[in-house]
Amino acid sequence: MLLEAWADAAFMSDVKCRSRSGGVVKMCGGVVATMSSKQKILTKSSTEAELVALGAMVQWVVICRAFLREQGHVMPTTVVHQDNRSVLAMVKAGKPSGHKSKHIDLRYFVVSELVADGEMVLVWCDTKEMLADALSKGLMGQAFSYTRDGLVSRVC
Repeated sequence: MLLEAWADAAFMSDVKCRSRSGGVVKMCGGVVATMSSKQKILTKSSTEAELVALGAMVQWVVICRAFLREQGHVMPTTVVHQDNRSVLAMVKAGKPSGHKSKHIDLRYFVVSELVADGEMVLVWCDTKEMLADALSKGLMGQAFSYTRDGLVSRVC
């Protein structure tokens, strides 16, 4: 039971300057969970918005992993795709990584614990390959087509 997830954010995407989170969880190539919501807090940077989105998406990954484990499946490490290198660096460090990110609340670093426990691994992916883009911002043309095709279910 291979789970894969994508988490993305659109920084200050509405008129009240709130960011939007989006995420996708796929199992064996088919979408099993999606998330798209306005962030409840006002983020001060795109990196913070991405970290908040990642924290929200990881909750879905934990739920899916627990459900499958209760069904008797042995769960391999879940790959979570992220297109923001600053977020990857902060999660690896387990804390804000510099003076510009000191304000970021540590509650969003629960992802660091899950990575340390081997539950998941964060992998950088190019923005063009981010399947969660369609759930955090409007897409047009080639970007829309690529994302739509990536979300189409496939058989194991």
